Amino acid sequence: MTNHDYQAAAEDIHDAAPDDVETTVDEIADLLERFVSKYDLPWNEAKRSARDSVFNESDEDASPTENAADEDLHVGDLDKEHEDEWFNLEVEVLDLWDDTHEKIAQKGLIGDNTGKTVFTIFQSAADENEDILLEEGESYRLESVVGDYYQGDAQVKVNQASDVEKIDAEFEPPEHEVDLRTALVDVQDGSGLIKRCPEDDCTRPLNSSRCTEHGDVDGEFDLRIKAVLDDGDNTHQVIFNQELTEQVANMTLDEAVEMAEDAMDTSVVANEIEKRVIGRYFTILGRRAEDYVIPDEVGEEPEDTPEARAEALLADNTAAAQGGDA
Repeated sequence: MTNHDYQAAAEDIHDAAPDDVETTVDEIADLLERFVSKYDLPWNEAKRSARDSVFNESDEDASPTENAADEDLHVGDLDKEHEDEWFNLEVEVLDLWDDTHEKIAQKGLIGDNTGKTVFTIFQSAADENEDILLEEGESYRLESVVGDYYQGDAQVKVNQASDVEKIDAEFEPPEHEVDLRTALVDVQDGSGLIKRCPEDDCTRPLNSSRCTEHGDVDGEFDLRIKAVLDDGDNTHQVIFNQELTEQVANMTLDEAVEMAEDAMDTSVVANEIEKRVIGRYFTILGRRAEDYVIPDEVGEEPEDTPEARAEALLADNTAAAQGGDA
């Protein structure tokens, strides 16, 4: 678990507070620790909530929701700007997944008429209130949930500060927002074998073994492709996760790690992936997240080249001629 410097952060908040604020540095540090340990808040949001509490002369029992400007949103509204922000949603539980992480009580897919997103309910929230757990196929109003952003995809966290209420509503989430038939024309930097932060619910890509949120950490290997695809009319930036990267590159994570260890260089993985995928045609079913397409399903298309079309035409003519002879 990350050891946040509560005292240093409390001193910063105290120094920035108005002169008439009587809350001490130690009280601010206790408030920060409670927001992180009890409410499972991301560190930046905990500091923001503590700062708001202090500036408003909040009492000992302050909770982060007292200062959260919760607004009603639709799933389709969510993007990177909502990371660590508080909001409300009305959604249907589309799927529940098995998650063995000790800190996670429930994880799955929720959606409304505008889109779908992943949700996580922390075990600490379930311990505090067992009624917070969701049922597949039911609809709920989720109040004071926190936004997250992972691999170009907005997600939702439900913690002890959140409220869950079952509602009588039906939704028809869109099956796929994006349906492309396109050629993969470029593999961008940041593709191949990477390392991610191992801290709970972070998984940010590391830069020189450093996470922007948690500092120096021992990363965990992951495999991805950041690609440019061209459908003849437009180009699209697409991020393939580990599962889809293994599929399209015909390379497992273990094979990628072994390849990098043998060469003592992780760049060989990206180079090999590039050789295997450049110029191939794919069907992409997925959704958009800011400037990126996030695939849910990927299939391979026959090459749409003059040579490929000529071969297909020849095969059709041959089949027709054989049918006539019969």
